[in-house]
This record gives sequence, C-alpha cells and structure tokens, in this order.
Amino acid sequence: MCESGVAIPAMMDRVFQQVQDPLFLLDHTGRCRYGNQAVLDFLGYTSAEFEALNVWQISDNHHEEDWGRHWKRMKSIGSGEMLSTHRKKNGERVDVIVSATFLQDQKNQWLYVRTREKSEMKSMLGCTGAAIDPNYNIFRHLEEGVALHEIILDGAGHPVDYRFLEINRAFCTLLGLAREDVLGKTVRELLPETPDSLIQRYGEVALERKAMTFQHYGKDLKKHWKVYAYSPAAMQFITIFTDISDMINKQRELERERLQMAVDAADLAFLDIQVDQGLVHVQGGIFQAEQTESLELLDRFFEDIHPADRATVADYRDRLAEGKLRDFSIELRLLRDKKERWIEMNLKVMEAMADGRAKRVIGVIRDIDEKKRERQRFEFLANHDILTGTYNRNAFERYIRGTLPEERYPVGMLLFDVDGLKLLNDGFGHGEGDLLLTYFAETLKRAFQSPARIFRIGGDEFAAVVPNVKEAEISGIQERIKDQVEAFELPIQASISSGFGVIATKDEHLEDVFRDAEDRMYRNKLWEKRKERSSMSETLINSLQTRTHEDYSHFTRIEKLAMKMAEALELDDHARMVLRKLAYAHDIGKLATPHEILYKSGNLSEEEWAVMRKHSEVGYRIALGLNDLALAASDILLHHEHWDGSGYPHGLKGADIPLTARIIGILDAYDAMTQERCYRKQLSHEEAVQELQNCAGTQFDPDLVKIFMNLL
Repeated sequence: MCESGVAIPAMMDRVFQQVQDPLFLLDHTGRCRYGNQAVLDFLGYTSAEFEALNVWQISDNHHEEDWGRHWKRMKSIGSGEMLSTHRKKNGERVDVIVSATFLQDQKNQWLYVRTREKSEMKSMLGCTGAAIDPNYNIFRHLEEGVALHEIILDGAGHPVDYRFLEINRAFCTLLGLAREDVLGKTVRELLPETPDSLIQRYGEVALERKAMTFQHYGKDLKKHWKVYAYSPAAMQFITIFTDISDMINKQRELERERLQMAVDAADLAFLDIQVDQGLVHVQGGIFQAEQTESLELLDRFFEDIHPADRATVADYRDRLAEGKLRDFSIELRLLRDKKERWIEMNLKVMEAMADGRAKRVIGVIRDIDEKKRERQRFEFLANHDILTGTYNRNAFERYIRGTLPEERYPVGMLLFDVDGLKLLNDGFGHGEGDLLLTYFAETLKRAFQSPARIFRIGGDEFAAVVPNVKEAEISGIQERIKDQVEAFELPIQASISSGFGVIATKDEHLEDVFRDAEDRMYRNKLWEKRKERSSMSETLINSLQTRTHEDYSHFTRIEKLAMKMAEALELDDHARMVLRKLAYAHDIGKLATPHEILYKSGNLSEEEWAVMRKHSEVGYRIALGLNDLALAASDILLHHEHWDGSGYPHGLKGADIPLTARIIGILDAYDAMTQERCYRKQLSHEEAVQELQNCAGTQFDPDLVKIFMNLL
C-alpha cells in the first residue's frame, strides 16, 4: 500500500506534470496522495491542501462506507471509466468523465485517476450551453442519428414522455420525417408505441446525469438500435442511434439455421398456435405435412395418436384450451402405417384471452422412440426373468412388501419347486433344462390369469400371487399343474413340489404367508425325495440306448460277464450290486455327448476327444442325483482310468482304481470290440482276447485279464 508521507519518485512526478489533463493518485483508504498541477489548478487547492483530502470530499460519486468495495472492484478489473461530478474548493460542481487505472509496484498500490470536463464532449457535438448547433460540422455529417431531448415529468416527478429539441440529418432519415415535423414534438406524438421502460431509462439519464449504452428494438420503425445516451444539462439528454438491424437479422438468421440443424439432428418439432386466429406454425420433421398452417390441419396430426393415448391427450388439450391448465408434458405414441412411435409433447399457454381461455400456445414435440424403448427394455430387465418372461426375484421382494387394493383380498401365494432340473441339465444339457423351465412358466401363466402375478424367485423355484383366491380350490390347482408338468415329454420325467398360504385382509402381510408357503413346499419336497426314483434311472438308460451305440443286449451281456467275474473273485453282495448297476449305467454320461461326436466315423480331433472324455464326469453327477445309482457314482467316474495311470479323468493307477471300475473297464472293452461300430470293424473273439492281453499291465489290470480269459 502507499505509505503515509511517502512521495512518489521524481521521475514519475515529471511525467505526471507534463500531462495536461487533471490527474491524481488515491490509496486504499481513499486518501489523495498526489495531484499534478492541472488538477490543483482545476479544483483550486494547494498541493498540501489536496493531499489532506479524501476522494469523497471532492467527488459526489463516492462515499466513505463504499470505498473499500470500490477499491476491491478496481483492483480486480484493472481499469474503468465513469461520469462523475467533482467539487471545487469554492463549492462549484463540475461534470467530468473519469478514467481510473490500478497501479502497483513492489511497495505501493495506487488508483491512477484522470479527468476531463464533460463540456469538452458537448463541444465536439456542437453544444452551445444547453443547445446543439445544428450547423456544427461534426453534428451535421455524423452517420449516426443524434438528438437532444428534454425529459417530461408528471406531477409526482416521474418521467412520462420526452420532447425533441434538436436532431441531425441522419436522425431525420432514421425517422423518415422532416426536421420541422420533429422539433418540439414529444416521442408519444411521433412514436406512440415507445415503451414506458425506455422513457424511464432516459429519465434516469437526464435526472441522475448518467451515461448509458444499450440495445433497443423500436416497434414503430421495426428496427434494432444501439443507443448511447448521456445528459449535457439538467433535465436534458442526448441520444446517439446506430442502426444495427442488419447485424441483428444476420445473427438471428444464423441462429435459425443452427436451430434448424439442431431440430433436424434431434428429431424435434416446434409448435406455435395462435388459437384466436386459428393459425398454426410448426417446424420439424415429426409432422408429416410440410406446413401445418391451420388448426384443422393440426387436428389431423392428433388423429395419428395411438387410440390408447387419445383420450388422455384430448383431456389435457381441452383443459389447456379452456385455461384450466397452464402447461403439460406427456409421453404418447403415434400410430402411422401400423407402426408405433413414442413422442414427448410439451405444450404451454403463453397468452390468454380476457375470459381465461388460451390465446397463444407454444410447444415442443420430441421423438423419444429409441430412448423410450431402451428405457422400457431396462425396466423389463430389472423386473423380469429373461428366460421365462415372468417377474424376477427383485420384483417379488418389492411386491410382497406392498399392500394390494381392498377388493383383491383374500390373496393366495403358491410356491413351486421344479424337481429334477439339475439332473436334466447335467445329463442332457441346459437347453433341455431351459425347455422345462419355459414350459412350466407357461403352464403357470395359463393357470393364473391377470391380475395374478407369476415370479421366478430362484433357479428352479416359482411363486404365484393370486388375488380373490378360494382356499378350497388351491389343492386342485396344484394337482392339475403337477399332472401337466409330469406329462410333458422330456428325457426324464419332471415333477414339482408345491406349498401355499392365504391372507384374508390387508392387515396380514404377504411376507408372512411366503414363509408359510415355503415351509409347506419344502416338507412336500422332502416327502417326494424319500420315494425311490428307480423309474428315472430306467428312463435315462432307455435314453442311452437311443442316443448311443449301446443297445439293451450290450447291457445284458456285460451284466452276465460281470456276475461271472463276481463269482470267480468271490465278491460280496455290495460289490455284486455295484457291478450290476455299472453294467447298465457305466456310460450314462454319454447322454450329454453331442451326436456328431458319438457317431463320427473317422478319428476324433483333440478337441472332440476332450468333449468325449467328459462323459465320465457327467455320468458321475447324474448318478449322484439318483437314489439307485448313487452307490455306483465313483465307479462311473473312474471306469476309464488305466492300470499304468494313462487314463482319465484323474490319471489314477494300479490298486488306486476301485476293483469294480477295473472289472467293468475290461468287460466293456471286450464287448465293444466284438460288436460292429461306425468308427471301426468288428473283431473276432480271438482278436479281442489278443487285444486284451496286449493291453494287460498298461490299460488293464493284468491279474483281472487272466481271470477273465479263464471265464471265456
């Protein structure tokens, strides 16, 4: 900051003293720290007297309480110019134009202030006292229209009009009137549509001695002006008009072009309806007609609205026209050439008639078809199961926490568990499992019509929430659904377990009845699992005959050989039972092997062999899911292990391979070699025996091969 008593450098003083205009320096406190000789002469102070003053003691525009804010503003913007009134030592007030610049060095900060008397500008325009000399060269030949006015006040001192005292030639041209037809007239007489706001603005200039620059559109002349206004004397103001209509029109044309580009790119349509005149202007491609210029033509557009949305839109439109609604926004569908298209319509009343009805309505219509359908898709995915089309678990959780309308009670909840889905997926692939799930979902949809809701709440679990249910009918519904599922043709027979619960009033909760239904369903499921499922095993083995090379005679031949081996080895009853199961089910995993691999006549590729080798693991999983095959599951998994460890799936060797698995491996190989196969010729008994002997000690247990040879 400028320190008290510190003089400016001599070099700066010499420069400032050469400036002819009055100038001085101020510090952050508003104190006058320096003034050149021109300002001292102008205000009538000595140097010591001037440097004892504050700025608000010489300027009508500044006050002590506002100085801090003004200092910060000048520091931030750097410089500025304003009209002001300075007070001389003798009390005389002088209108000045003030230019201020913020200066700073390593130690000090100043506001550099330079002033000019306002009368200098008046003389440039040919002002003599309070008048303009119309013959003054600059005034006469300026291309801008210049006029001197006198403000007119009402009894309360408010500006209500102004009178033309002098105008130049250019101003006459702008008005299209002769000079003598303008002088002495008021603006209300010449241009009756002049807005009150413009008169108020000029009143502020004349009464407060301000200067203003602004743009104005004159309705009378239909032109855009740039206006500079200032006050040369009390109650008077000068205006300088520049016609900027061409510039504004070009800007607007450019804006219209940009707007049209935006409209075309965004599939927008703009709508302007003059209801009282029956006129309509539209812009945008949503309207089929190139121009829709009447309400009658606009009605044709509304006829394209989808019948399901027509009544709602008509209601909004009528209420808007009657003044009962100021605006509305609605999503609706257009139906053209039997194709639906979603749009968003926004209409707003801009002007109303005396009776309140709409006079002018504007609107925007936006094509939202793609976004709407994308939003619907996301909403569907968020609430529905993709495979079955039923509601999903998230939707179920929200639904059971809500309250249904009073007329929907009593409400029943039925839960279903699809038994055998995992077995079907493991044995026949997920395609078969998905087929079962979609069939079951469709069965539920047929059994429970709207307003009932169907949910998939787990991998194999479904729920049905049924309003207005009769509890006495539920058991019958469960049985019918069970019968339909069991009759569905699949490689294995599917079945369902179910449970139910009912609530009578809204005072009860679906969450509570869900727990009751779930408990009943699981008790039902446990009861079903206690039943012997040998029929399912038989179904799978029958499927194995139709899908693979093995027929029933293959199984029976292996069973006979297995029992001979059991007798020779003096196996116990458990091992005998395992061998008997293995005779029929050792290759049950081939149900999941693709047909083209099973029946390929040539050699399998490495990738195809990898698929083929998986059948032992698939068979293991299937067997675990069946009561009568579970005890043979490990042998099904390991019956392709080799004595030397070169087999699969785990590379076990020697005695680590279960005995029954080693036995069935020998018997299966012998029977397969002595039967015709698509991928090789049938071998004779002697050739098959020789092959077994060749592989003894590598693929097969050598001791078991010897015992088998003795049985043949």
